Amino acid sequence: QVSERAARFAREALDPPPVPEKRVAWAGGPIVTSDRREALLKLLVRKAAQGVALTADQQRALDNLSREGLTDDQQRALDAMGKENSAHPPRGEGPKRGEGKKKKKRGPPP
Repeated sequence: QVSERAARFAREALDPPPVPEKRVAWAGGPIVTSDRREALLKLLVRKAAQGVALTADQQRALDNLSREGLTDDQQRALDAMGKENSAHPPRGEGPKRGEGKKKKKRGPPP
C-alpha cells in the first residue's frame, strides 16, 4: 500500500494541476451606469400611475426636476402628481398625534 501511495504522489508531482487563471472584475468593456434623472423620472411617473402620494423628499425632487426632454405623457403625469400632492400638508405639519380626537374615559363598564 505504501508503495502504491508513493507512486501516485510521484506521478502527481511530475504533472502538477494547472494554475487557475486570475479573474478580473472589469475586463475593459464599457461601464454601464444609470442616469439619475431618468431613474427619478421613471419612479415619479410610476407613482403617479399608481396614485401613490409622494414623500416630502420625492415632492422636493419633483419640484426641482427639469422638465425639458419629457414626453407629453410624462409631462401630464408629473403635472397631475404635483397638483395632487400640493393639497397634502408637508410632512411634520398638521394635527399632532391625538389632537382633535376625544379621549374615551376609562372606568367601570356601565
